[in-house]
This record gives sequence, C-alpha cells and structure tokens, in this order.
Amino acid sequence: MPVYTNSGITLGIDKTGSGTYTAISGITNIQPPQESVAEVDTTNYASAKAESRGGLGDPGSATVDIQFDPADANHAYLQVNQGVTKNWQITMPGTQDLTIEFAGYITGWSPNLNARGEVVTSQFTIKASGVVTYELESGS
Repeated sequence: MPVYTNSGITLGIDKTGSGTYTAISGITNIQPPQESVAEVDTTNYASAKAESRGGLGDPGSATVDIQFDPADANHAYLQVNQGVTKNWQITMPGTQDLTIEFAGYITGWSPNLNARGEVVTSQFTIKASGVVTYELESGS
C-alpha cells in the first residue's frame, strides 16, 4: 500500500495552457477539492418515506495556505488572476506518486498580516470546474 507524508507536496498552475505547471512557493497547507453529489428529492404522494437519488456531481473547492510574499511574481499572478480558469496540479511523492489535476479558478484571496514577528500568510480558494482526476505513478 502506498505511503504518503506531507513532505514534498507541490501545487502547480498552468498559466499558459501549454501543459507546463509553475510551482507555487511557500505552501504550508493544501486541501484538495472536496467533491460531493447533489441530492435529488424523488418523494411523491405514494412514497412511504422520503426518497432521493444522486444528482449532478460538484467537484468542490481546494483551499491553499501560503507564506505570502508580495515580491513573488507567482503570488502576484494568483492575486490578479482571480476568476480566470486555469489548470492546476497537486503532486504527492510517495511509494507511488499521486497527481491530482483539475481546472479551476480562484474565488477568494485572504491575506493575513498575523501577529508581530510572525510570517505574513494568505489563503486562497480554487473552485474546481469539471472532473478532478487522481493518477498514481511509480514513485520514490
């Protein structure tokens, strides 16, 4: 069974649509898209109890925390390109490398100046659009 730790995880963005991903620096936390399925109520007058079925899937949103550096060109790119759909890639090295890919756009950018003497951070949210893929490859 593959083993994963939180060391070496990366987040990349394909800025140009070329399939080349630019790594985002200073990442301290990534929560991949949290997928869900809508519940469709199919209850009718003949139903003895509530009835439902699965509806359209929602790929969810990813949340990312970074040590924000306003001089970092990639951090500035993220901030000014909110709402623009791009391709994203999360990689997790392990006994088998896991790659998570999805299209999405930044819906929120929340800088935090924190307490005196602490690192300036920012959190951003990426709304996934369409299918989120998970791929295992031979790894480390």
